[in-house]
Amino acid sequence: MNNYVVIDLETTGFSPAQNDIVELSAVRFAEFEPTDMFSTLVRPARGINYRASLVNGITEEMVEDAPLIGEVADRFLEFVKDDRAIVGQNIQFDLAFLRCNGIHLSGKRYEIHDTMRMAQRHLCRGEVKNHKLGTLCGYYGIKNHDAHRGVGDCIATGKLFAELTKDMGSA
Repeated sequence: MNNYVVIDLETTGFSPAQNDIVELSAVRFAEFEPTDMFSTLVRPARGINYRASLVNGITEEMVEDAPLIGEVADRFLEFVKDDRAIVGQNIQFDLAFLRCNGIHLSGKRYEIHDTMRMAQRHLCRGEVKNHKLGTLCGYYGIKNHDAHRGVGDCIATGKLFAELTKDMGSA
């Protein structure tokens, strides 16, 4: 599986019912290399709390003129529609937020791949201290030049997927 699209969201918290998406990103990979991207900041309905801004660096000022999630959903779905494989780090988190906002990527149309779950199955206990994106990228020597931002995390996750796929003999 060397052609796929990686998705990543930045949010105001951990609960899809109580928090909002503030960045929606996707990067298409062909032959394990990034070829195209979609990314937009999103204006949250409930504002951005200080802790969320500390993690992802996205502030109220950055999103004050950004579109609402409903205004970008169709463009996001158009970007991923021709891809059969969707990849993400802890992808169920992202899918839950998308579903809460009426964006459905699961079902029979897409193969869903989670790099965190792949690493949990593949790497023996003790090889890595946890299965966070930064830890796994460090293990494989992948540089994430913009951690906790959509495109940076998508590219890092896409490269991690390539390494895991090769290691697991699935390439």
